[in-house]
Amino acid sequence: MQREIIYRILRSAEGSRLRAIATLGEQSHRTAKAIAWIRVNYAKPVRVEDLAEMAGMGVSTLHHHFRALTAMSPLQYQKLIRLQAARGRMLMDGLDAASAAYEVGYGAPANSTANTAAFLDSRRSGMCGRCARRGRRRGRWGWRGKGA
Repeated sequence: MQREIIYRILRSAEGSRLRAIATLGEQSHRTAKAIAWIRVNYAKPVRVEDLAEMAGMGVSTLHHHFRALTAMSPLQYQKLIRLQAARGRMLMDGLDAASAAYEVGYGAPANSTANTAAFLDSRRSGMCGRCARRGRRRGRWGWRGKGA
């Protein structure tokens, strides 16, 4: 059964992308190293030049392959990971947006009003600021709380 699932995944439209990631030495594998580094070090400042050097490719090549794998640039991906981490800290630890922004690498809370606003941007997080603080999310049939 497991072999059948793997076979079907590899034969699907996204299978070629998965095979490229799994093959050592491929551009996608090198790009995956940069993606993994961002996931682990999302709170640190990132220079695309440093990521490209780490992946053993040029900046332009890294951008191209990064977009092919993630549908966003390296810095957009870092912001997404930071947003997810901050949202988790707000919901699980009860932090306010400024404190969560600081903890995930956005800098001093006094200087992060624009970044804090991005956290509360409902187009990215699926929540408005008030709902994020209360742990509510808009579902398919309306608003629901933590237990719904």
